[in-house]
Amino acid sequence: MIKGLYTSVAGLQAAENRQQALAASLANANTPGYKSDDVTTESFEKIFNALFTTPGMPGTGALTSGDKLDMTQGALQQTGAPLDLALDGDGFFVLDGPNGQLYTRSGRFMRDAGGTLRSPDGNAVEGVDGQPITATGVNVQVGPDGTVLSDNVPVGRIKLVTLDPTTLTRAGTATFTTSGQPGAANAKVISGALESSNVDVSSVMTAMTLLLRAFEAGNSAIQLQNQTLNATVNQVGATPGA
Repeated sequence: MIKGLYTSVAGLQAAENRQQALAASLANANTPGYKSDDVTTESFEKIFNALFTTPGMPGTGALTSGDKLDMTQGALQQTGAPLDLALDGDGFFVLDGPNGQLYTRSGRFMRDAGGTLRSPDGNAVEGVDGQPITATGVNVQVGPDGTVLSDNVPVGRIKLVTLDPTTLTRAGTATFTTSGQPGAANAKVISGALESSNVDVSSVMTAMTLLLRAFEAGNSAIQLQNQTLNATVNQVGATPGA
């Protein structure tokens, strides 16, 4: 009976974790470059046996086993702003973050007072030489290969890399860190456009509705088992000779 309670509670916790991930995706449905997030769940027994060498140890319920990022490309929306950049193909922009490199597909960039290209969070956009790109001219253009022109004079080329999605950890709304090794990218840079979020709102809403029903069913199971346990303790336990 106690095992049944553990199973139900574990299911509720896993459902809550997934609900939080789906809610975050829904909240960022209009955020440029955002990648939809979900979680994966596995049985407690499977995770336990993967951690320890003794198979068949007792376990019950489900546990959240990791994040699941959807890295498919979102639709491209024209903005007309020369420093709004989208990537057509596999790749990431590289930002100089406060604790190391950050990677993003959100190309909404701007120039600071010194002409350095920066993200909305203030992180500098790295060039292929590893240095921030600075364009002090009046007119700034970005070519398909990432070359930045300041008053028609090349001042650098934006660094693009590919990453193994399984090595990514979300560092911000649309930025990531990686535990892997970046590779060369062949993505095309499109100036005057932004990549939309790849969140499928209807699918997320459907999943959240199903989770709500599962949560209600799990809560009902806990209440039923609690009532049965209470009856066992107060009635069966009170029976003379029991």
